Amino acid sequence: MTQEYFSPIVLDYIAQGREQGIEAGLRRSILLLLDSRGYSTTDADLQRLESEHDRSVLEAWVKVAANQEASRPFFGDH
Repeated sequence: MTQEYFSPIVLDYIAQGREQGIEAGLRRSILLLLDSRGYSTTDADLQRLESEHDRSVLEAWVKVAANQEASRPFFGDH
């Protein structure tokens, strides 16, 4: 079945699920990068990460995580 047979409501639901999957992938990338840099995430870090839904912010955090120093807080000046 192709997309032209789906109602607009179903198509919107599919798009929302796709966006949530992208957000989850970005969050996972951030956590993996932080771990590889020797950074120990705190509960506050995890809560802030989970509460962010702006894709451009998550993408920027991926770049920050790639250069994270283990001794510095992740959520600081960026």
